[in-house]
Amino acid sequence: MNPLSPTRATNLREAYRICIPEPLMGEDIDRYYVDLSSVRKTETIQNITTKLQFLEPEEFCTILFTGHRGCGKSTELRRIQKKLELDYYIVYVEADVELDINDAEYTDLYLLIIKKVADKLYKLGAKFDNKLLSQFESWFKDITKETEESVEQAISLQVDAEAGFKIPFISKLLTKLLAQIRGSQKQKQTIRQTLQKDISRLQADINLLLADAFKKLTKKEPQYEKGFLIILDNLDRIPPNVGKHPFVTT
Repeated sequence: MNPLSPTRATNLREAYRICIPEPLMGEDIDRYYVDLSSVRKTETIQNITTKLQFLEPEEFCTILFTGHRGCGKSTELRRIQKKLELDYYIVYVEADVELDINDAEYTDLYLLIIKKVADKLYKLGAKFDNKLLSQFESWFKDITKETEESVEQAISLQVDAEAGFKIPFISKLLTKLLAQIRGSQKQKQTIRQTLQKDISRLQADINLLLADAFKKLTKKEPQYEKGFLIILDNLDRIPPNVGKHPFVTT
C-alpha cells in the first residue's frame, strides 16, 4: 500500500484515492485516523493494549481480535503496533500475502510464524540454540527428504544479498516448504499429513524455539524486554477453521 497524499484533495481523482477503504499505517495513522470512541465502543482496543503493556517479561498471552470485514481491524492493529514497538520486537504477518488464502491449513501458520521469527532473530545477529535448531531441522529433513544441498540449489543465493544478511538454513528450508505447499499437490498433501499426524511434536518444537528466541532477543536487544509481539493480520480472509485453530482449538 502506498502512503496517502499529505495534502488535501483538489479534484475527484485525488478524493477517490484518499477514500479507498484500506488500512492506515505509518505516518498516515497520525494524519488521517479519526477517533470514533464517542459513537462506538473502543474499550476492547484499549484493553488489548493495556493487557500487553502489563505483561511481565516471559509472560505470554494469545488474543483474538475480531470484527466484520472493513470495520478497521487492521488499522487498529497497526496503532497497537505503533504504541508497543518500544517494548516489543514486532513481527507483523499478513496471512493473505504469505499464504494461499484459497488453500491454507493451520500448520502453514505455524511454519510461517517460526520462519518470520527466525528471519528477525538472525537479522539482529542472534542465533537459535544449536541443539534445538538441529533437532528441528533434522525432523524436517526426514519429513521432506531435503538436504542442505537440495535447499541451497532451490533457494537462490541472491536472496542473501537482497536480505542484507546471510539467511540461516532453517529460513531457507521453511521458505522451500511453504513454496511446495503452495505448489505441488502431492508434496503439499505429504507435508501437511505428516505435520498434522505429529502436531504435538511440531507445537512443542516451535514453543522451544520461541522461548529460546526470546532469550536471544532480550540479550541482544535489552530494550525489548518483553520479547516478540507476533501480529497475525487478515486471518478472516483464509478458511474460518484455519484462522481460528491457533486461538480456539489448540
